[in-house]
Amino acid sequence: SAEQGQPALALLSEMWATHLDPGLFAYNSAMSVCLKSGEWEQLLVLFHRMHHDGVASDAASCSFALSASEMGMRCPQALDVLSDIWKLAMDNVAEVRSEMATAG
Repeated sequence: SAEQGQPALALLSEMWATHLDPGLFAYNSAMSVCLKSGEWEQLLVLFHRMHHDGVASDAASCSFALSASEMGMRCPQALDVLSDIWKLAMDNVAEVRSEMATAG
């Protein structure tokens, strides 16, 4: 139910109000609760707010956002998430190449 997500969203709101920057864990936790309670619109708002705040998404946050996009039949948002997944993959490839060059 929607009430399940309220404590997580209230905590994020408190963090924003006190000028604390929520990290990836806080965003992912809130998005997980939103997904479980069917609040897909709120989840997508959080996903975009996370990026606006400069917090990079990970596999979990992308998965939550894709599921929310599917629930809401939101193809444009799903494409945005897929773009994020592609960026994550390319960042990982670049990191591995760099580590291999340093080790080699």
